[in-house]
Amino acid sequence: MSVRDTSSSRTLKRLASQAVIYSIWRERNNRLHASTSSTSATIASSEMLSSAIGQTNVSTV
Repeated sequence: MSVRDTSSSRTLKRLASQAVIYSIWRERNNRLHASTSSTSATIASSEMLSSAIGQTNVSTV
């Protein structure tokens, strides 16, 4: 594994972690301020995370 592969892998892990944290934070804010909540199935689905990750431009090449 080259240095570039290691760096890309580390970047993707950080991005995934940040996406999870963001989705938890967004759910918390919706529950507190909008009095709405998502079902556990919705939260567990990858829809929320894929939208958070999809908004960033990460090149793994």
